[in-house]
Amino acid sequence: MFTFYLHLLFTLSAFFSFQNNTVNIDVLDYQIHIKEIDFEAQTLKAQTRIRFKMTDLNTAQAEFSLIGFTIDSCYFNGEDIDFTHENNKIIFNLPENRKSGDIYRFYVFYQGKPAKDKYWGGFFIEDEMAYNYGVGMEAVPPVYGRAWFPCHDVFTDRALYTIIIDAPKGFGAVANGILKTTKELATTTQYTWELSDSIPTYLVSVAISKFDILKDEYTSGERQIPIEIYVPKGDAELAENTFEKLKEGLHAYETLFGPYVWERVGYVATPFDGGAMEHATNIAYSRNCHTEGCESTIYHELSHHWFGDLVTCKTEKDMWLNEGWACYSEYLYFEQVYGYERAQKHLALTSHKALKYAPLNDGGYIALNNPTHDQTYGTNIYKKGAMMVHNLRFELGDSAFFAVTKEYLKAFAFKNATIKDLQHFYEKESGIDLQYYFTNWIETEGYANYFLEDYQVEEITEGINLHLKIRQQQLARKYWATNQKIELMAIDKQGEKHFYTVVANGELTEASILLNFKPKYVILDPNNRLCDAQFSYSPYIRNDKPWNNDDVYLRLLPRNLSKDSLQAHITYNYVQPYLTDTTAEFSTEYWRVDIPESENQQITAWFYLPPQLKLRNLYYRKNVHTDWQALNNQSKKYTEFKINRLRSGEYAFGKL
Repeated sequence: MFTFYLHLLFTLSAFFSFQNNTVNIDVLDYQIHIKEIDFEAQTLKAQTRIRFKMTDLNTAQAEFSLIGFTIDSCYFNGEDIDFTHENNKIIFNLPENRKSGDIYRFYVFYQGKPAKDKYWGGFFIEDEMAYNYGVGMEAVPPVYGRAWFPCHDVFTDRALYTIIIDAPKGFGAVANGILKTTKELATTTQYTWELSDSIPTYLVSVAISKFDILKDEYTSGERQIPIEIYVPKGDAELAENTFEKLKEGLHAYETLFGPYVWERVGYVATPFDGGAMEHATNIAYSRNCHTEGCESTIYHELSHHWFGDLVTCKTEKDMWLNEGWACYSEYLYFEQVYGYERAQKHLALTSHKALKYAPLNDGGYIALNNPTHDQTYGTNIYKKGAMMVHNLRFELGDSAFFAVTKEYLKAFAFKNATIKDLQHFYEKESGIDLQYYFTNWIETEGYANYFLEDYQVEEITEGINLHLKIRQQQLARKYWATNQKIELMAIDKQGEKHFYTVVANGELTEASILLNFKPKYVILDPNNRLCDAQFSYSPYIRNDKPWNNDDVYLRLLPRNLSKDSLQAHITYNYVQPYLTDTTAEFSTEYWRVDIPESENQQITAWFYLPPQLKLRNLYYRKNVHTDWQALNNQSKKYTEFKINRLRSGEYAFGKL
């Protein structure tokens, strides 16, 4: 799911009450029949049949959830029964002579107005379209099948579905799975959809409107998988552009994650203002995508057919397994379909949102294994979550990471998983102890931030000994990360790049690497293999060609370069620069620039100042062992600071 990271309410007692009262039911399948829909009154009339078993014979009552609606009658095993419908729960007595393995049939006939969540999700009837988004973000728990059908509404209960829709003449209807029959009735057309793979209730979907349908097929091994995209009448041509890369995206995900196991690839465009929902085989997305573009959203939702739909988080606390992994899959899509440079731009945007906006949206930087209810669908879980999957990839290496990921998705297919389940599985399959990774990045709030404090070159008999000092900083945490792998790049005098891996422990790490060349300069993690509280850019800058980056508030204009182009390395840090003078005052973000120095180059730089920034003096130092120098602003604009000669070193706004 892709959302706007809204703040929600959380009531702990309500959460545990809901979970405890519904844990003993195992639903086998649902048959949902929407018999009548009134677009003007925004109501529907429906019946649902539930086949279920009890997992605890000591439970004397069964309980299902349904929000609002008037229940006309309920039948249990073919007999009209007494029931209560209070606090959105349907409760009735079970037979006294219960036996293990008994399968019950429960019918509910109901009518009324479906529920909409206060913040995001629910069932909508508007204009000439009815549709649902299966999560309710204020709801506890946020699974929201109960907005339109009676159900056992938890993450952990998976069932099969038949969905029957009697749509007005001229209207189409789409739901999960495959369209089995279409029958013309007196005043309606009846569509019957069946899903043969089990899903939890929040992934159930329906949409009724006047549609154009884009149809195609995708070849997966020896299977031909139908592609069906339902869009409002007149949107077909626009939608074709939106889904131009769909087969390439499917191929990319199958290559990385294993086969697409579902029986259909499906999307439906809705008038919802923003966001999307990963309903299995029938992804709901905003019609605005056709004109505004939302490529990352389209493939975020597709990836949920591995992360979330196939393997589902067990509780809200485990939402990283759904949303963090799907958010990182956006990066993988861009990497596979467009290449490294495009993927890096997306990772930069992801990191910027996590580091800059999480405190505003979520109330702080949180541990990914312990969100509160209002943080479950927040910036940290999505954006920081994606960054931390990237870190796991670096920790294991590509070969092991993708191999183990495929096995994890096989082992937990059509099941639930916790973060601990993932940890234990990846440790077992890779043979690597990952506890330090989970402590560093999943179980601890905030971020570590690493920078190369100093390096010295020493000529010895065996070659060149490179002495390193790597310092760790902290963003919103009081824990020094340990056993952290970091990539190091050394550039020789011919400009060739050489890569090494160092391991950092604690606040300050000193290490040595034996080289067979004298490095021209050395850079820590230039390719963002590790996502910490910074992001690096490595643009090739050219004479009289401006380079702009709004995320790091910087613009460069090179002149008189010694070569046609030079590769600069710019790191934007979301922490204060390291200070030995405790009386100095500096902003909580700063730049580190590394460029090949030469006597005849001149790079003009503009550092942009947000209007609310109080510290408006720019300082420079070559490294942490040199003094800060105040720079003169060559710009007359209040919102920027211009310098005429950019040098390697650190730049920060502050006050000495």
